[in-house]
Amino acid sequence: MAQKAHPERFPGESPRYRTARNRLLAAETDLRRQVERVARMRRKLPLGGPVPEDYEFEEQPADSSETGAVRRVKLSGLFRDRLDALLIYSYMFGPQAQQPCPMCTSFLDGLDGAVNHLSQRANLAVVAKSPITRVQQFAHTRGWRRLRLLS
Repeated sequence: MAQKAHPERFPGESPRYRTARNRLLAAETDLRRQVERVARMRRKLPLGGPVPEDYEFEEQPADSSETGAVRRVKLSGLFRDRLDALLIYSYMFGPQAQQPCPMCTSFLDGLDGAVNHLSQRANLAVVAKSPITRVQQFAHTRGWRRLRLLS
């Protein structure tokens, strides 16, 4: 690699470091191009087949005056008028897990703040396999107030 990936040099940078850094930058550029190729392929996928059934989820309404009140909601019921896109986040928090996935939790921390913006264009729900009361209890400890949580 005779050519530098960028003209800036770091203070005290050795030629060995620069060569390794340039290789890394080239590999990162190749990786980014591959990710973009895969994303283009994903966008070109044809529509999938029909959903075989109107799946049911459990939800604990935030506005419920009954403690532990649970209602059933169908997949078709997750769509609001004039919004035909549905984003479902699969929250890795199974009934046997001591704690939910830390990466999922971190992502949902941020998503809770973006719900008002996202919901202007799409329906959004977070689905976990744990009982809904357990999911809601954990959500309360994280301060999540806007996410639609389902089990």
